[in-house]
Amino acid sequence: MAPTTADDELPCAIARFRSADGRVTGSGFLIARRTLCTCAHLVASAQGTDERPRHRRPPR
Repeated sequence: MAPTTADDELPCAIARFRSADGRVTGSGFLIARRTLCTCAHLVASAQGTDERPRHRRPPR
């Protein structure tokens, strides 16, 4: 049996997010045993909340 490499385990660390109708809406990456990292807009979309950032632009 050939030795495994880090690349062999990579597909197990990638998550795909889907909408209720099955469309792919984004991805995430397993960064610890029970911790998935993804973008805030994906979380906001899943929760049905506003996707816009909450900060204001600096004055000019």
